[in-house]
Amino acid sequence: MRILDPVICRAWRRLCGSLMLVLLNFLFFNQLASAQQTVDNASLKTWWHNNFEINSTTPVAQEKVRRSSFYDVKVSTEAAPATNYDAFVYMSIPRSGKGKPGYEREEDGAEFVAGKLTMSWSSFLYSEAAWVTVTLREGTVSSVDDVVIRPTKLNFVKVLVDNKTIRIKVPFSTSGYRFSVEFASQLYTAYNDMGSNPPGVLTDVGGGNHRAIHTEPRNSLLIFAEPKLTGEKLTRTTPNETSGSIYYPEPGEVRNLNNVNQSIIYFRPGTYYMGWNYHALLNENVRWVYFAPGAYVKGAIRFPATKQTQYKITGYGVLSGEQYIYEADTKKWLQPPQPKQFRLSHQLREDAAI
Repeated sequence: MRILDPVICRAWRRLCGSLMLVLLNFLFFNQLASAQQTVDNASLKTWWHNNFEINSTTPVAQEKVRRSSFYDVKVSTEAAPATNYDAFVYMSIPRSGKGKPGYEREEDGAEFVAGKLTMSWSSFLYSEAAWVTVTLREGTVSSVDDVVIRPTKLNFVKVLVDNKTIRIKVPFSTSGYRFSVEFASQLYTAYNDMGSNPPGVLTDVGGGNHRAIHTEPRNSLLIFAEPKLTGEKLTRTTPNETSGSIYYPEPGEVRNLNNVNQSIIYFRPGTYYMGWNYHALLNENVRWVYFAPGAYVKGAIRFPATKQTQYKITGYGVLSGEQYIYEADTKKWLQPPQPKQFRLSHQLREDAAI
């Protein structure tokens, strides 16, 4: 019989327990990463970004896509309401969480909302009536009356699933629908402080001489139900091999678009980023930029407006300016805006030169 040292046995058990915990965590998070199910058929199309980052306060990594901290969305057809597919919920925060480095102008409304408000949105394509399921990641809902769909004239059917989830029936329309979903638990009221110096400073504290301005969600949610296009509309908005020569950027860093000679730039699904100090001043041959559903492009694009008679930017992808500084000067592009007096004298000199 072999007798082991009790201290060694305890250490071995702790090691085995730690390894098991690591394994369980690995399996759990990999299951979460692969649990999302999307769809692409004649009735419905949704998409997802596995490279998401959940972060409501600071800039996300350049290769990441900010995912909503507050909402999850699933979509199903009316014909198969129990078969739900994930639709990625994007989120935007004031100034992309970067503050305003180098910004010398007066304060504006962004001072009030920074760190307080966010906007989430989700998109899908459909060709028949659909159910949109919205789940709160924070807070609860107790009644369909606690949820408002705007524009209110839409009168969409709402069904309470549980204390965190509501379903919304979206009829099919060839024009699609774009609407907000507002939960009572998310609402706040903004006020003008009429006793401040200067008067009218924004606050979310009521009472006294604080005058109410509006009530809105702290964390808003927009849904874009877009029609699946066919025929002439599809041809006009989605390029194919007969539309002209096409350049397909590779996902990741993109800083070569100035040199593209093809007539069409086509961003396929994926994440692209240009960096804070680059934007695409396109070659005069480029007349069309297309963002496919699921394409997320951090950058900016400018046509030279010299050769083509028509320019087009189409698609259901996202073009985000999140990597640039706050209110970047469009003349010096990547620099902060100049003080008002400088801008006025600069414009006067330009006008005189013209």
